[in-house]
Amino acid sequence: PGAANVYVANMTAPINITIVYGTNVTVTWDEVTGAAGYTVYFSTDPYAADPWTEATGTFDLLTDPALPTWTETATTGAKNFYKVTAHD
Repeated sequence: PGAANVYVANMTAPINITIVYGTNVTVTWDEVTGAAGYTVYFSTDPYAADPWTEATGTFDLLTDPALPTWTETATTGAKNFYKVTAHD
């Protein structure tokens, strides 16, 4: 039997999150230093307990890694709330 040390880094939360709604919903945020990726979640209730639903859509981290972006097609009449987490 062996032993394993598990280290979980504390990742800061993305800040300066901006949501633009039109034909698409586009969410942008400031890059988190050391993050390997991001997950976008949504809910129809901003006060809903976790877990929120992981959103589908398209990440665009290659065009400008300093301004991570996520986009999905907007649903007419939908009222969603979004949150973004960073992970390593």
